[in-house]
Amino acid sequence: MNSTGDQKIGDSIQLGLFQNMELHAAYTCFNELHLKKAIFLFKKALDGFCPDPEQIRANIEFCEYWIPLMEAGEVPSLLEIGNREVCFSNFLTAFRDYSFSKEKKPMRGKLLGFLTEKIYLENHLGIGQNLAELLIEHKEYHLASRLLKKLTKENRTEYALFYKLGEAQCLEGNKTGSRKSYARAMLFFPKASFDHYIKDDKLLKIINAVGMELTPAYGRIYGLLPVVKIGDLKPTGQIHAHALKSYDLLDRIYRAGKNNLEERRELKNFNPELFGAYLKNV
Repeated sequence: MNSTGDQKIGDSIQLGLFQNMELHAAYTCFNELHLKKAIFLFKKALDGFCPDPEQIRANIEFCEYWIPLMEAGEVPSLLEIGNREVCFSNFLTAFRDYSFSKEKKPMRGKLLGFLTEKIYLENHLGIGQNLAELLIEHKEYHLASRLLKKLTKENRTEYALFYKLGEAQCLEGNKTGSRKSYARAMLFFPKASFDHYIKDDKLLKIINAVGMELTPAYGRIYGLLPVVKIGDLKPTGQIHAHALKSYDLLDRIYRAGKNNLEERRELKNFNPELFGAYLKNV
């Protein structure tokens, strides 16, 4: 028995196992976006036995490219909101321009998630909207919904956000949430050119039949859309004003309960078509 040879084989196996553990740790850091530590571990793996050195070098290059972009917004001299917004904008531009290899495509969602968390902590409306669209484009619907919910709370008169939120929620499978967002969007700012955000086929059918302005009212009659308080909302034009009053009269009918004869009469005189739809669905 060759004890020296056996010892060398044993040492080689132990070294291989150790390096595999090191490589595993490197990939764990890589996937969690701890890129500086990942570089350190990848380089250590390259110094020994490495099954795919070219892939490891590509990983290191990837880390070295993204580290400055990820850290830019954290540099103390750049903490002013305007400068941080520039950093986030540069990140978005770099993301759009970067050519992700097949192996690196899973990292797209992680990088978008990283930026979403940064934007979520602050109110960067323009960057937030662009990021939300990018999230939807890459099917990160949950991240897009979460970001847009925050943006709508902080920018309540930016009604386009509610259309985008409805889109993200609908694509995510949150039909209840999306219809609430769509109802608010169409009541407050009906705009036909925003219909591409409507991903709900039943709502699109109503829009095509009666127009976006009246869809919240008909949607409520058909049990598709929830009640939205309109308060003293100022209409954007005559058609919108007519639709808002129709919605208010319909709401008064529902709130009056069984004793709603006067409310019914008002809606019948003001908007007979909507009243007819209501009678058919009582």
